[in-house]
This record gives sequence, structure tokens and C-alpha cells, in this order.
Amino acid sequence: PGLDRETMEEALLRLGTERPEPIRAVTAADYEKAAMETPGLILYSAKVLKTPAHSNQVVLVVRPGDGKRNLPLSEGYRANLFRFLDRRRLLGTRLKITAPEYIEVKVYLEAAVMPQFRQAETMIREAAAQWFSSLGTSFGETVSYGELYGVIDSLPCVKRLRILNLETSSTAVSRNQGGDLIPPENGVFLLKQIEYTSVND
Repeated sequence: PGLDRETMEEALLRLGTERPEPIRAVTAADYEKAAMETPGLILYSAKVLKTPAHSNQVVLVVRPGDGKRNLPLSEGYRANLFRFLDRRRLLGTRLKITAPEYIEVKVYLEAAVMPQFRQAETMIREAAAQWFSSLGTSFGETVSYGELYGVIDSLPCVKRLRILNLETSSTAVSRNQGGDLIPPENGVFLLKQIEYTSVND
């Protein structure tokens, strides 16, 4: 009583002025979380890459889609991400959004198998494929030659793993003395093909 009722126009104006500012992104985790929450986009993963100290730059690599297909980062996705994240960056921080580099790997196997295992080839192929899928979608994840060798060689159907080769046509991948494949920071390894040969021991 005694107070004028608020008009609809005044209410809308008040709500507009009371809208909270977006939470500022400070850490790498803040940017990654915010990217995954960008409205209208389907993203599988996001990661802030390392940059030189005091560069005041955030480089974010984003993998679009649901992980079942290797989708490129379209200009529309890039623009929407930048628009959403730009309101959350700290003043003076430069933001760059980059695409993942999909790296296909071919696996060549030569193994002597136990004769009682009629499905040895299927078991070997499935074990290799499952190991690659267990790498997940982590950007910059190394493919460990020794670990994959151990997975295949320890299968009950394998008598002896004679040859294991990992091949990729990517020039961005390096290889250490142990035979591991080391991708760039924005790289994601994908299993393209398994070539298997059964040999007598």
C-alpha cells in the first residue's frame, strides 16, 4: 500500500541491469570448462595448450562432435566459441582457438599363435583396437610402443609377437628411441588400419 506498482518496462529494465557478469576465466581449467559449456555447440573435448611464460595468451584446442567422427573445426564453431569465451577472458589476455590435428596410425603385426585358438586373429585385432580407444581423446597423448607390444604379446592366443610396427604419414609426429609416437600438443591419434600376418614359430 502506498507504493506504485512496477511497470513491465521497469521490470525488464531492472532485470537487464541485474544480470550478473559472466564468471571470468583465469586458469586453464576455467577456459576448458567454459568452452565445453558454449551454448549450441557439440564438443567432445577442449584443452589449453602450453604457451611461453608471460605471453598473456591462451591457446585453446577444441575437438567438435561426439568423438565418433573426426570433424574439422568450422569457422562457425570457432566464431561462436570466441564470442562466448571473449566475455570471460581477463583484460589483456589474448585468446586463440585452434583445431585438432588428427593423426592416423597404421599397425603392422606379425605373430606366431597357439594352434588351439581359431579366433586368434580376431582376438589380436580387437586387443589392438581396444588399446587405441583406451587412449581416449587426450590431445598430445603419446602412443607407447612398449605398452602396445605388451598388450599383444601377453594375449593367451599369442605364442610370440615377432614384429610390431607403428606407421604414420604425419610429419608433425616424432619418435623416440623406444619407438613411441609423440604427437604435437594438439594432436589426436586415430587407428586407421591393422595389418596382421600369422607365421609359424
